[in-house]
Amino acid sequence: IIRFPESSWPNPLRKQNRKMLVPKVYNNVIGDLFFFSSKANKDFFLGSKKKENIIYCNDIRYEDWWKKKFLKNRKKKVFTIVVATRIPVDYYFPKNSYVKYVKDIMEIASEIKKIKIIFKTHPHSGENKILLNVLNNFEKNLWEVNNNHPLYLANNADICISFITSACFDFISMKKPTIEYFR
Repeated sequence: IIRFPESSWPNPLRKQNRKMLVPKVYNNVIGDLFFFSSKANKDFFLGSKKKENIIYCNDIRYEDWWKKKFLKNRKKKVFTIVVATRIPVDYYFPKNSYVKYVKDIMEIASEIKKIKIIFKTHPHSGENKILLNVLNNFEKNLWEVNNNHPLYLANNADICISFITSACFDFISMKKPTIEYFR
């Protein structure tokens, strides 16, 4: 397992992100090889944990040679929208905004033929219960929840939407039209 945890954050220092509700150390950051853009990036996710196989590098996940690993030939059958989400947090992304975004996207999708909305939830959030409460009000053939990597999902998308998440950088790097929702 190769991990690039939050490599799109230029400065993931806790003192620069005091309002973020993140654990002091992530317990579920597993991997065989870690690529970090800086020591601050490593400290943000692993704290003082000693890990072998750490490489400090640029954001290589956006290099063409790496992105090609996520490309595949696509047979277009339906218009596909990928939506990268994140769990609501009261002080900057309230639950009512989250629910409104999902409902708005699904109501529009309900009016269009041959469309599929793919929701990519944030890997550290556990937001599926909130998301499914909204999605279950819509036809199941319109949507799916998929946990593939955003680079892979973007390759198969016609347009991408992001709810305040760094996945928008993944979408843009794949040259997909990208909308960042922020309320």
